[in-house]
Amino acid sequence: MKARRAARRRSNCGAVVALPAELMLDALEVRGPGGSEDVATVLVCELAEHAEYSEHSEHTEDSADGAHAALVRPLPIPHPGSLWARWRDGGEPEELVMLADCNTSNGAEPGKDDTCFLPLGHTGRCSFEIDYP
Repeated sequence: MKARRAARRRSNCGAVVALPAELMLDALEVRGPGGSEDVATVLVCELAEHAEYSEHSEHTEDSADGAHAALVRPLPIPHPGSLWARWRDGGEPEELVMLADCNTSNGAEPGKDDTCFLPLGHTGRCSFEIDYP
C-alpha cells in the first residue's frame, strides 16, 4: 500500500497595502454589540491563490477577478461575516465589502479543529491550509 502524501501547504500571497484613511473611518462606522473597534490599517493579502477555486468555493463575480483580499475587521452582531478590503496589484483599496465567512471546517477533533475565516466563495485554499508568516 502506498503512503498517502500530505497536501502541500502554501503561504499566503502576502501583498501589502495601507488602508486609506477614509476607508478606516468607514470601517469604524459599522457598529453593534460585541464588535471589536480594532481596524487593520496595514493590509496583507490573506489568499494563497488568486485564480483557482477550491472544491467548496462558489463561483461568484466577486471571487473571480483575482483581486487581493485582506480582513479589515470582523463584523459585530447582527452582521454576519467580516469587513474586507480588496485591491489589485499596484493599486489601493477603494471600497470595503461585507462578506459572509467561509466557515468550512478542517474536520479535526475538538480542540484541534479550525474554521476558515476567509470570505465565502474565496479562491484557492481555506485559511487552515495556508501558512501565515
